[in-house]
Amino acid sequence: PDQRGHGRSMHAPSTGGYHLLDYVADLDALMSAPEHAIPALAGQPVVLVGHSMGASVAAIFASLRPERVSTLVLIEGLMSREPSADEFTNLLTLRLHHLTSSPQHATLPDSAAAAHRLRQATPSLSLERSLRMAERLTQPCENGVCWRWDAALLTRSDITYDTLAFTPAHYHTLLSKITAPTTLIYGQADNPNLVQLQAALPSATVEVVRGGHNLH
Repeated sequence: PDQRGHGRSMHAPSTGGYHLLDYVADLDALMSAPEHAIPALAGQPVVLVGHSMGASVAAIFASLRPERVSTLVLIEGLMSREPSADEFTNLLTLRLHHLTSSPQHATLPDSAAAAHRLRQATPSLSLERSLRMAERLTQPCENGVCWRWDAALLTRSDITYDTLAFTPAHYHTLLSKITAPTTLIYGQADNPNLVQLQAALPSATVEVVRGGHNLH
């Protein structure tokens, strides 16, 4: 599923709703959907795969709902860290900016221009795939196209200021409660997040593949 505010999923209310626990709650609701709505789930444990912020969402869900996860795969997972005094102030400033502004996406001439932006962010992305993604991730607007994802995400970092609640110690404790067999997949072996996740999940299997952060 597309995370709330991302891809084609609905946006959160203007007052907030992009903290880690909001994403985890969405996953919990999806996993708890009636059997007729999503027959493939039907109360069965699943292989849960998450990338980047999604890896944090998957890890927290696996910790809090261990009976629902048979196997856990964390791709380029992030680790919570304690912000410095200056970072803490900046985080609150960003949050205040979000609450008092209405950011808007810039207008792009067409989906080809959007595809170009995607390839700038991820140079290894093929032209064909970037065009497919651009078609899916944009929508018509005056004088061109705009991204579908919530522009409010421009003024905050989904996982960053969650460190105000998910301290490194708290997050480490959550990870230590994961019971499902876990695989950590990274684009480079010296990623500091990998080192920290291995410390929290010593029994996890580690795979290093080429591709950088967006290796998938």
